[in-house]
Amino acid sequence: MSSTQSTAGTIATFATGIFAGGALFISAVDQPALMAKDPTGVHAAEGFAEMYKRAAPIQGSLAILGGTAALVAASQGGHCSKLLWGGSGALLLAVWPWTVFGMMPTNKKLIAGDAPATVRGELVKKWGKLHLVRTAASVTSFAVMALALARLKPVHK
Repeated sequence: MSSTQSTAGTIATFATGIFAGGALFISAVDQPALMAKDPTGVHAAEGFAEMYKRAAPIQGSLAILGGTAALVAASQGGHCSKLLWGGSGALLLAVWPWTVFGMMPTNKKLIAGDAPATVRGELVKKWGKLHLVRTAASVTSFAVMALALARLKPVHK
């Protein structure tokens, strides 16, 4: 284990944990609570643009930092380490193209806010399902990174 790998792995795991926690909160708490309060999703759609404006720079930065740091950690280790860090970093970085190509059309419609109320509600429901992919990818990445990081840390007796 090199100090570069340890540092990069710690940064990757920390950034990915924050990303995964935010994504999990949105998927498990925020979006379902908004839909429970208003099953049509109309009011949730009204606040989407503001939420997106605040969340996108934070989540985007965390995904890039976590994924890139994991790839750096992968470059410093042996075969198993390369698989764990490389795979988890690549999975986290895959959130970007998923967001751009899989989610952005829905995001843009919600941000525009000019669709009829019933359509906006359906868009919020669709967005919640699409966001689950980000949540699953980031939570999986975090779990694998935590395992990889635990393998780096020596056990003191």
